[in-house]
Amino acid sequence: MDYLVCPIDAAQLMLIQVRWGVQDRPLMSCPQCSQRFVLARTGTLVRVTDPE
Repeated sequence: MDYLVCPIDAAQLMLIQVRWGVQDRPLMSCPQCSQRFVLARTGTLVRVTDPE
């Protein structure tokens, strides 16, 4: 899996983290680049590279 490389800002990441919780690992789409991500336990957004 690749780490997030997109212009999403830190404040927005914080809001996502608070809203969904780190452990839940929700699948989400970045509003900036439309790629799909999960939130890793470390709080890092990780791009979903699986074609599913």
